[in-house]
Amino acid sequence: MKSRSPVESQIEHIIHTSEILAVVRALQSGDRPRVGQSIDYYIEPEACGLVTVGPGSAKQGKPYRTAIEQWHMDAALHMLSQSKSTR
Repeated sequence: MKSRSPVESQIEHIIHTSEILAVVRALQSGDRPRVGQSIDYYIEPEACGLVTVGPGSAKQGKPYRTAIEQWHMDAALHMLSQSKSTR
């Protein structure tokens, strides 16, 4: 079994975080995404540790698409509950 390089692990983390943030935004907008549903996402600067310049600066180009899995929902709900508890 081949181990992943640090760069591959970081890329996977960025992609997963961007997917989770897309689910978080859908939940915040009042939509109730379902497991198996397709959702569009963009690579989010926050996932890369970057600061955005203005609204919509991350949404350039064509979005990626993924099917929502249970771990996406779990992570998004956890992220939302943590943001509420820090307010």
